[in-house]
Amino acid sequence: MAHVGVIFGGRSVEHQVSIRSARTVAKGLREAGHQVTPLGIAQDGAWIDRGTSEAVLTGDVKAIEPLGVPVAPTLQHLITSGVEVLFPIVHGTWGEDGTLQGLCEMLDLPYVGPGVTASALAMDKILSKRQLAAAGGGLRSHPPRPV
Repeated sequence: MAHVGVIFGGRSVEHQVSIRSARTVAKGLREAGHQVTPLGIAQDGAWIDRGTSEAVLTGDVKAIEPLGVPVAPTLQHLITSGVEVLFPIVHGTWGEDGTLQGLCEMLDLPYVGPGVTASALAMDKILSKRQLAAAGGGLRSHPPRPV
C-alpha cells in the first residue's frame, strides 16, 4: 500500500470544510490499508508539524490558527514527510487554484487530482467559460424534463 500525505487547512475561506473533508479522506485511506501522514496548513499558510496535524484530524479542532511565522521554513514538514503521493484536500485559493499543484510538481511529488493548468482554469469561471465556448462547447440550457 502507499504512503499518502493528506494536505488540509490552508488560507482559503473554506479552511474548516477542508479539515472536515480531510478527516473523512484520511479515515477511508487508512481503512483501505494505506499509511497516512496528515499535513496541515494554518490559516496564514504556514505548514504545521505531523503531531499537530494528526491532533487536528482526530480532535475537535475546527481551525488551524495562524502561526505568525514565515511560510517557507515550515515547508520542511512536507519535504521531510517521506510520503509517496499527496492527496490535497485544500479548497479554494492556494489549494484548488493550481498553486499547490505547482508546488507538488516542483518537488516531483505525485498528487491526486487535476494538474496546474486545469486547476487554475477551473478557478477562473470567466476564463473557463471562454475556453469552453472557444472549443465549441459551453453552458447550454436543456429543456425541462417531463415529470
